[in-house]
Amino acid sequence: AEERAIGSGDGSTSADVWIDLVVRWQQSQRLRDGAYVTSELLEQRVSQPGQVDEVSLVESITRFEPPQRGGVGEVTARNRLAQYYSPDGEYAAMARDRAVACYDYSWRMQRVSADRVLGDTDVLKARRV
Repeated sequence: AEERAIGSGDGSTSADVWIDLVVRWQQSQRLRDGAYVTSELLEQRVSQPGQVDEVSLVESITRFEPPQRGGVGEVTARNRLAQYYSPDGEYAAMARDRAVACYDYSWRMQRVSADRVLGDTDVLKARRV
């Protein structure tokens, strides 16, 4: 699977910066406690006119907790992203196969009614990089 985002350093949408994500590996499993875990390895390529593409690998691990019985239909998850230099990149030897950045997120997701679906303005904001 491949995804592409458009953006610029100031958050506005433009064709100045292209970010391509390619899923290189994916695995998922349901655990005995009902949680669902996914793990993906993504190749991220950032392209800007007149510059050499920046290529890095991103490892994403997410654990989705099962919804609570009698709850409001809410699903919670924890996500960790670890970013690595490309093995072919000029900084790979310096990083020694260790992550150069790590981000932890907590998600709370719930079903929304049709009147709360994103409008045109919100879609543009969501596309920003």
